[in-house]
Amino acid sequence: MKIVLAITSSIAAYKIPYLIRALKKEGHETRVVLTENATHFVTEEVITLLSGEKPIVGNAYFHEKTSLHIELSKWGDVLLVAPADYNIIGKVASGISDDIVSTTISSFRGPVLFAPSMHDVMWNNPILQDKVKYLRSKGYYFSGPDSGELLSGDKGIGRLEEIEYIIDDVHAAYRGFPLEGRKILLVYGRTEEPLDDVRVLTNRSSGKMGLALAKEIKRNGGYLIQIVGKKEVEEYKRDEVIHVSTTEEMKNAICDKIEDVDILIMAAAVSDFKPSKRERGKIRREEHALLNVSLEKTEDILKTLKEFKKNKIFVGFALSDDIEHVAEKKLIEKHLDMIVANRISSMESGKSTGFILTKGGKRLLFNDMPKERVATLILREVLGFVT
Repeated sequence: MKIVLAITSSIAAYKIPYLIRALKKEGHETRVVLTENATHFVTEEVITLLSGEKPIVGNAYFHEKTSLHIELSKWGDVLLVAPADYNIIGKVASGISDDIVSTTISSFRGPVLFAPSMHDVMWNNPILQDKVKYLRSKGYYFSGPDSGELLSGDKGIGRLEEIEYIIDDVHAAYRGFPLEGRKILLVYGRTEEPLDDVRVLTNRSSGKMGLALAKEIKRNGGYLIQIVGKKEVEEYKRDEVIHVSTTEEMKNAICDKIEDVDILIMAAAVSDFKPSKRERGKIRREEHALLNVSLEKTEDILKTLKEFKKNKIFVGFALSDDIEHVAEKKLIEKHLDMIVANRISSMESGKSTGFILTKGGKRLLFNDMPKERVATLILREVLGFVT
């Protein structure tokens, strides 16, 4: 991807070299333009070193023989304004074009993504909010801002979005935000069923596939509601995150959210059994020469959601060494539009082997494929149901 990066005068500009490095690590090309005031927060030398090309600053393009803003608009796939200050948002919404940044934005023919950064009183200014609403209506995209501690020490909304999340939104902008306006309920991680107050009955699911799916959903511009069990991967803190532990907690959380979503992706490793009785305290080894534990089945969450299906898209997962038989059976019994069948070897691994099966009979095989790529395949098929 070719990315034109426009930097404006927010203190958060000091973070942008890290953004450039992360984009380069993914294999993207960047060309950088800065407002004159942005150079107070990030130097041209650092930008040149990281991007591999000298940035264009302020009105420098007036001294060139070619129209650099037009050249950049033809070169780039996406224009990212990061950080986007109060001034540049107001300028663009008002049709003002008086320096290299604003002229490049005004002439850019591809998607434009703003990553705002300012104090919350500025972000919440009704004039600015009118401008943001207007720009959204004209097809411009926004990444953030985030909430948290601001430079002033105050807490509020206005922080530059996390670098990782900005990059996810760059991908979404490049794809045209195909899931914009759609709410996706993603359930992943493993459940744990208490044996006593110390021990649990669980499985070895890591949550890696769920994390890959969460990122891919945002890279397609969907609104993400995550219901997350126990996992071994980093937290993906976007939109809404609900933590659960037991199967019952997971089912209740899903039922609370399912009515309001368009798509359900049930990627959780739900315990099939739970102890019939939970002991209080800790079962002591010294008191039992032999301990027998009685187990009972947990509720099949997907089966209980039949009444909520209506016109929603339901995606389920299956894990088995007999996935050919299991997948087709679950697809029908659980009223799914699509099922992702994985072999047991996929558990805990960064790669998966199995297939995707749709209710129309389409089958996509994947063999020892990184879960990030499997997530891309899954979302591609989901988009086929949406569009």
